[in-house]
Amino acid sequence: MSTDIARQPERFFGRKRNNIDRFVYFPFGRGLRLCIGRNFAMFEMQLLLITLYRRFRVNLQPGFMVEAEAMVTLGPRRVRIMSVVNLYCPG
Repeated sequence: MSTDIARQPERFFGRKRNNIDRFVYFPFGRGLRLCIGRNFAMFEMQLLLITLYRRFRVNLQPGFMVEAEAMVTLGPRRVRIMSVVNLYCPG
Protein backbone atom coordinates (compact mmCIF):
# COMPACT_ATOMS: atom_id res chain seq x y z
CA MET A 1 0.00 0.00 0.00
CA SER A 2 1.31 3.41 -0.92
CA THR A 3 2.15 5.69 2.00
CA ASP A 4 0.20 8.45 0.22
CA ILE A 5 -3.01 6.44 0.47
CA ALA A 6 -2.23 5.10 3.96
CA ARG A 7 -1.97 8.62 5.38
CA GLN A 8 -5.27 9.89 4.02
CA PRO A 9 -7.96 8.89 6.54
CA GLU A 10 -10.32 11.48 5.04
CA ARG A 11 -10.88 9.10 2.10
CA PHE A 12 -13.29 7.21 4.37
CA PHE A 13 -15.42 10.27 5.21
CA GLY A 14 -18.61 11.45 3.59
CA ARG A 15 -19.24 10.72 -0.07
CA LYS A 16 -15.65 9.64 -0.69
CA ARG A 17 -16.43 6.45 1.21
CA ASN A 18 -18.84 5.40 -1.56
CA ASN A 19 -15.92 5.28 -4.02
CA ILE A 20 -14.19 2.46 -2.13
CA ASP A 21 -14.91 -1.06 -3.36
CA ARG A 22 -16.72 -2.89 -0.56
CA PHE A 23 -14.66 -6.03 -1.16
CA VAL A 24 -11.29 -4.32 -0.70
CA TYR A 25 -10.76 -5.28 2.96
CA PHE A 26 -10.87 -8.88 4.09
CA PRO A 27 -8.86 -9.53 7.27
CA PHE A 28 -7.75 -13.00 6.16
CA GLY A 29 -8.41 -12.80 2.44
CA ARG A 30 -10.64 -14.95 0.30
CA GLY A 31 -10.35 -17.78 -2.19
CA LEU A 32 -6.88 -18.54 -3.49
CA ARG A 33 -5.36 -15.70 -1.46
CA LEU A 34 -6.51 -17.04 1.91
CA CYS A 35 -4.04 -16.22 4.68
CA ILE A 36 -2.07 -19.28 5.78
CA GLY A 37 -2.04 -17.93 9.37
CA ARG A 38 -5.82 -17.62 9.62
CA ASN A 39 -6.42 -20.78 11.63
CA PHE A 40 -3.57 -19.98 14.00
CA ALA A 41 -4.88 -16.43 14.52
CA MET A 42 -8.37 -17.71 15.33
CA PHE A 43 -6.93 -20.26 17.76
CA GLU A 44 -4.76 -17.58 19.37
CA MET A 45 -7.83 -15.35 19.79
CA GLN A 46 -9.67 -18.15 21.60
CA LEU A 47 -6.71 -18.67 23.94
CA LEU A 48 -6.60 -14.95 24.70
CA LEU A 49 -10.33 -14.85 25.49
CA ILE A 50 -10.03 -17.89 27.78
CA THR A 51 -7.06 -16.29 29.57
CA LEU A 52 -8.94 -13.02 30.05
CA TYR A 53 -12.04 -14.87 31.24
CA ARG A 54 -10.01 -16.74 33.86
CA ARG A 55 -8.49 -13.51 35.17
CA PHE A 56 -11.33 -10.97 34.94
CA ARG A 57 -15.08 -10.80 35.44
CA VAL A 58 -17.20 -8.23 33.63
CA ASN A 59 -20.44 -7.24 35.36
CA LEU A 60 -23.25 -4.87 34.43
CA GLN A 61 -23.56 -1.86 36.68
CA PRO A 62 -26.41 -2.24 39.22
CA GLY A 63 -29.74 -1.02 37.88
CA PHE A 64 -28.74 -1.06 34.20
CA MET A 65 -31.28 -2.83 32.01
CA VAL A 66 -30.25 -4.39 28.71
CA GLU A 67 -32.67 -3.76 25.84
CA ALA A 68 -32.35 -5.86 22.68
CA GLU A 69 -32.41 -4.31 19.22
CA ALA A 70 -32.96 -6.40 16.09
CA MET A 71 -30.57 -5.38 13.32
CA VAL A 72 -28.69 -7.77 11.04
CA THR A 73 -27.94 -9.60 14.29
CA LEU A 74 -29.49 -9.14 17.70
CA GLY A 75 -27.54 -6.66 19.81
CA PRO A 76 -27.90 -4.21 22.68
CA ARG A 77 -29.86 -1.00 22.06
CA ARG A 78 -27.46 1.15 24.10
CA VAL A 79 -23.84 0.99 25.11
CA ARG A 80 -23.41 -1.43 27.96
CA ILE A 81 -22.19 0.03 31.21
CA MET A 82 -19.95 -2.50 32.92
CA SER A 83 -17.39 -2.91 35.64
CA VAL A 84 -14.31 -5.11 35.35
CA VAL A 85 -13.05 -7.06 38.36
CA ASN A 86 -9.51 -8.46 38.43
CA LEU A 87 -9.79 -11.83 40.19
CA TYR A 88 -6.08 -11.87 41.12
CA CYS A 89 -6.00 -8.36 42.62
CA PRO A 90 -9.41 -7.70 44.14
CA GLY A 91 -10.21 -4.25 45.38
